[in-house]
Amino acid sequence: RNAREAGAGVVGVLRSNHFGEGAYYALHAIKNDMIGLLTTNGSSNTPAHGGRTMVVGNLPLTVGVPTDKELPILLDMAMCASSKGKIAYAAKKGERIPMGWAVDSNGRPTDDPQKVLDGGWILPIGGYKGFGLILILDILSGVLTGARLGLEITDLFTGEPSSPQGLGHFVMAIDVEAFMPVAEFKRRMDARIRMIKRSELLPGIEEILMPGERELKLEREHRRNGIPLSVNVLDQLAMLAKELGVEASFP
Repeated sequence: RNAREAGAGVVGVLRSNHFGEGAYYALHAIKNDMIGLLTTNGSSNTPAHGGRTMVVGNLPLTVGVPTDKELPILLDMAMCASSKGKIAYAAKKGERIPMGWAVDSNGRPTDDPQKVLDGGWILPIGGYKGFGLILILDILSGVLTGARLGLEITDLFTGEPSSPQGLGHFVMAIDVEAFMPVAEFKRRMDARIRMIKRSELLPGIEEILMPGERELKLEREHRRNGIPLSVNVLDQLAMLAKELGVEASFP
């Protein structure tokens, strides 16, 4: 409503918890012909550049932009090379992770996700530049909102589930209509995307993908054919169902 009335609306949230995928919320802005931007602070699991003490979180930045015929732009990325959830998932599946993503508890590069979980950490993108981006997102979502900061935040993975994390979120919606007619903006977005996709490709590359394109196409496929899950995840779901006394049947 604020964005409709003033051209842009900004909201700060505090006393919150992990909100999952930021793209879910950015899609609401897209459906309303707005540009959506949001971020959050989080529990400390990454050191400052050059340090060893975990003082900042692997914070995400999500931006959604509406389009016309092309798929919308949906950037949803953590400021580190990966998310902790992906590291934990790789460990459960017994997979390795790419070198350069993370280090072990001694700060040495590793491709073993379990070593990352056992006292290591995920590296910020772009070294000190990535840390700078994390700090700005932390200021917007944590300092500015009055939420808990850094070491004050309960850890999502090791904290007591009944204890609130106390996170802060920063959310912005920009009404495209305040700048130009929505139809014109969408045409310009489509033209910009097509201009980029017509780029000459490097050897071995079949297509240039826009932010969120792979995930949006996967969503369509999974809605048609179902969501693939690993055996380990199915085992965990079966154990949880048994614990809760719920009947579970998996193929």
